Amino acid sequence: MFISLAYALSGPPTIPVTYIGNLYYNGTLVYGNFNMTVYIGGIMSSGEANGGLYEVDISSCCGVNSGEISFFVNGVEANEHPTYNGEDDYGKVIELDLTFGEEIPETSLCGNGEVNPGEQCDGTNINFATCGNVMGSGWTGTITCRISCAFDVSGCSYSGTSSSSSSSSSSSSSSSSSSSSSSSSGGGYSPNDADVPTTSKQSSPKENPDINLINSDGKTSSKITGAVTGLLSSSGGIALMFVLLVLALGITVIVIQRMHKNHN
Repeated sequence: MFISLAYALSGPPTIPVTYIGNLYYNGTLVYGNFNMTVYIGGIMSSGEANGGLYEVDISSCCGVNSGEISFFVNGVEANEHPTYNGEDDYGKVIELDLTFGEEIPETSLCGNGEVNPGEQCDGTNINFATCGNVMGSGWTGTITCRISCAFDVSGCSYSGTSSSSSSSSSSSSSSSSSSSSSSSSGGGYSPNDADVPTTSKQSSPKENPDINLINSDGKTSSKITGAVTGLLSSSGGIALMFVLLVLALGITVIVIQRMHKNHN
């Protein structure tokens, strides 16, 4: 009779679903003692089968809450792949006979130093696994291998930030610091700065029409034009111009009258 030794790798406790049944190869019950592993995605449970019977508890873990179940006995995969439905399967006992397309070796492959089908690791061979790629983003530490050829993640801990997130945050902070430094110092040098005029650059006197008031014959100076402009913009200047205009009109009227009288 099978004695279940199944366990989930890590994560909060859940109510397992229990699978029980017989092992068959070519229609014949498979006797003997075998190591058994069960996968849901990358999450593994393990145990032993005895006398052709198996019983294994399966729990969700590490964000994997549903998926296809794969059964392995001594490295040989069963033909059956039921679906694990997470909370909907909690506490259920499901009978399922497992059949195999090839003979199950009597000796377990676990312990040969190679990661065979149904194994996550073997001895010191952890198959390049890390806490991050096994447990998920934010997990750090050291993974080791159990004697059952399953990962031991007791050396992993959750830091709360992934390396990529930390790198991105560091890059963002560096970029922000660089931007702040550039802003406070007036910006860095650009090869095009000398070629592109800015509004802070002043035009030369020849380019400014307000300063270049000398006519082509050189008779009118900018000082005279400036004085006239100042006179016109003052209230006294406006009054003076009004008086001159009235006087001019009066003179014009007198001249016209004399011309008209002489003509008669």
